[in-house]
Amino acid sequence: MSGRSKLIVILVFLAILSVIGVFAVRQALGRRVSMNEISEYGNTAGNLNNGGYFCEEDGVVYFSNPLDFGCLYSMNPDETGYKKLSTMSVRNILSAGRFVYCYMDSSTRSVSQGIGNVVQEYGIYRMRNDGKYTVCLLKEVVSTMQLGGSYIYYQQGDDRAGTLNRIRIDKKERTGYGNTPAFYDENINPSAYLDGVIYYPSVTLGHNLYALNVEREPLSPMMVFSYNVTQPIVQGSFVYFLNAADEYRICRYNVGTGAVETLSTYGADCYNLNGTTIYYDSQTADTPGLYRMDINGNGETMLFAGAYSALHLTSTHLYFRIFGSGDTFYHIPLYGNALPTMFQPEAYTD
Repeated sequence: MSGRSKLIVILVFLAILSVIGVFAVRQALGRRVSMNEISEYGNTAGNLNNGGYFCEEDGVVYFSNPLDFGCLYSMNPDETGYKKLSTMSVRNILSAGRFVYCYMDSSTRSVSQGIGNVVQEYGIYRMRNDGKYTVCLLKEVVSTMQLGGSYIYYQQGDDRAGTLNRIRIDKKERTGYGNTPAFYDENINPSAYLDGVIYYPSVTLGHNLYALNVEREPLSPMMVFSYNVTQPIVQGSFVYFLNAADEYRICRYNVGTGAVETLSTYGADCYNLNGTTIYYDSQTADTPGLYRMDINGNGETMLFAGAYSALHLTSTHLYFRIFGSGDTFYHIPLYGNALPTMFQPEAYTD
């Protein structure tokens, strides 16, 4: 082989190594997980209390597509730009930074995947927000979960024997596994997370509202107020909740003054809110249906008669299920008086 030919071979070899190196670096960067600030959370408590099927962050809505076996999709808030991100059904969707986290279950799939249809896959998964680099963080059945800082907090078990555990987003520092004790020995719903504190109704202590500072050791919950609380949502200086001692009417507790106000006329089966409006379903009202009022309880109005569930809010729409419609979601814009229409994302899928 001539010197020229040897040089060409060497240059080609170096070019191949360079391409491989660039690919390896891109793969490593794509999978690299940076830690979050303690203030970071994955989804609103209102969405998670309703199943966590929708989640919005930085102008992107992630959702479980009811018309594609519940697989994870993303879209713009105006319901354009649909993109499929998973082939398994999802719930409890969380998002922070470059990553999306969710509970996945292979019992329903949108495509045949050979042996994957025989071996059941389930648990807490992490993926980049474009759907790449999917990793199973934890193969366990969990009920509710929330991202708090750099950890996923999740419920396991039932009210009598359940626990609160956590795993770091880089798959390290897992609690409640092997000889590692549970993070906290009570089945706490972590949905209402704010700046390192989980606000929850204690099932073992009369459903009063407690605050658990996850950064303070040893863990020592503090009682916030004594009421029969369910589904708390912390917003600003208020804690909104359903008062189980008063037919599940929507109330709010003023953290500064300690005052409790009853906001809804009727008991709520489920509710959700944003910075201006509260939506709730009531089956105890004289006319059961979906109701709306402002954040202070004013202007209470029935939107539609019937029975509704799984109320989810984004910056532009309210999504919900109608009793008897299965997993199908319906939606209305947050502004105006439009009638409910079926949410049909598959009609826009590329």
